[in-house]
Amino acid sequence: MSPNEILCQVAQETSVRVKDMKSPKRWAALTNARRLAALRLRAIGLSYPDIGRLLGGKHHTTVLYWIKSDPQTWLSQPASACSSPPPAPTFAAISGLMLSSEPGVPTK
Repeated sequence: MSPNEILCQVAQETSVRVKDMKSPKRWAALTNARRLAALRLRAIGLSYPDIGRLLGGKHHTTVLYWIKSDPQTWLSQPASACSSPPPAPTFAAISGLMLSSEPGVPTK
């Protein structure tokens, strides 16, 4: 099985797009899919740097961490709780903030 076939298979199993697995997004559903893909890619003999490059330029130590971590801890997370992006802040939530004269310091 080729690396691209593995990515497609993991994407189908986890309902995540391959494009998103290669993106810098860090949603739990995506990171779990990346971890699963990394495990399978390592099983066919790819090196940590090769797996990192295939998954969007991740550092090889990140891939090493994914593979060495206990799969039961991240596979047991409910997918429904992490399958969508975090909500964007509403206008009402940010409209009360005014910028101070000092950069980076909001005031009310």
